[in-house]
Amino acid sequence: MNRRSLLTSTLSLFNSVALIPLFGCNMTTRNIRSFGKTFTYLKDPEHRTREMGNAPLLIEKAMFSGEQFDDQIWKNIRFVDCEFSGAYEIRLSGLQECRFERCRFHDAVIGWGTAEQVTFFDCHVTGDSNIAGDVGSKDVRFESCNFQGPGSDPNQWGTIGTYGQTEFIKCSARWFSMFGFSRTSLRDCVVEEGEIRTDSDANSGPNFQRSDVLIESCKLRGTFDLVAADLQSLTIRDTVLDHLDLTNATIKDDLVIERVRGGAIQVGIKEAARAFSMKDSQIHGNGISVCYVYAGAFDSVLIERCIFGGDVTKPVIIAGGFDPDNKETQPVMTRRLTLRDNRIPFLCSGYLNAGDVVIEGNTIESLDLQKGRLDSLEITGNTITRSVNFTGTQAKKSKVQHLAKGQAKLDGSNIQLN
Repeated sequence: MNRRSLLTSTLSLFNSVALIPLFGCNMTTRNIRSFGKTFTYLKDPEHRTREMGNAPLLIEKAMFSGEQFDDQIWKNIRFVDCEFSGAYEIRLSGLQECRFERCRFHDAVIGWGTAEQVTFFDCHVTGDSNIAGDVGSKDVRFESCNFQGPGSDPNQWGTIGTYGQTEFIKCSARWFSMFGFSRTSLRDCVVEEGEIRTDSDANSGPNFQRSDVLIESCKLRGTFDLVAADLQSLTIRDTVLDHLDLTNATIKDDLVIERVRGGAIQVGIKEAARAFSMKDSQIHGNGISVCYVYAGAFDSVLIERCIFGGDVTKPVIIAGGFDPDNKETQPVMTRRLTLRDNRIPFLCSGYLNAGDVVIEGNTIESLDLQKGRLDSLEITGNTITRSVNFTGTQAKKSKVQHLAKGQAKLDGSNIQLN
């Protein structure tokens, strides 16, 4: 997946020693092979059950390196101040009712098998680590954890999550892919140059999983990458972001953005999504673009009480769905598009192929509605200070507020002005 270059300035948070700890610092560990019966229990969980029953097992300050664990099921174990490194040395069948506290993972490639009721608390994952639970994993939580990839090379990012359900709470990450192929949640997280990885036909075949993604009360620095992601739904609330990129993503159900502040949003997703709504948000742009939404991808679009930046060279684009070069009958792409009570310097909503379009109560400098095909158009109660371009737009019925003489461009349009 193509990733963008880093911001020229690096957040002080990510320069702190707390974010990129030295592997093994402030702890003295010994290899797990020296743990006697505990080591035996890990290698042979059935032997542990015969001797201990269902009693919990505590493992402290162990180094997991240079020893193979294949196909075991680890259950009811608490790992404290342990270190994990090495590739493909831990390949379990299952990880159940386990907790990892203050553990370090460095350049670790680990497969937990199917993970259930597992918590990672205050753990640090560094380098080119790839740590995953299998399909069917659930109730897997990373809380107050730190993920630091090895660099900005797209092939050198770390990866953490499960092929099932994964939750990240109060975590920080840089150069990392986080994933839960059926559900991914990020709450109170700080991410710099990160992405959410999703399943796809290329990964798993035609029966691949689509993830429900929730991002809540987070700070997303640099580019947050969901390019070409396959999603069931995406909800972003109470979040600050620099650049959200959904180019060529697929969303089956709803895309919801509420109370978001930030730079640029690109919603150039593929067609056949259900609904897009953006409310009570402030999108100021990143100096290159402000907001792009391909309206033709959604059955309905609602943008309400939002403030946008931009100017005549950087429009807010909520447009598309009609191809004027296609002479065949084109079905309606967007059943309803509503823009209400927003502040937008330059709104470009051309080439719409829509049922009902309502533009109501907005403050707009320039409005571009050219070359669209609409069942109905209603423009009422807006403050429009400059031009309105209806060139080439056809509407079966229209209701347009009073505009100043010469303010509207109507070439090739059947829009009727009041």
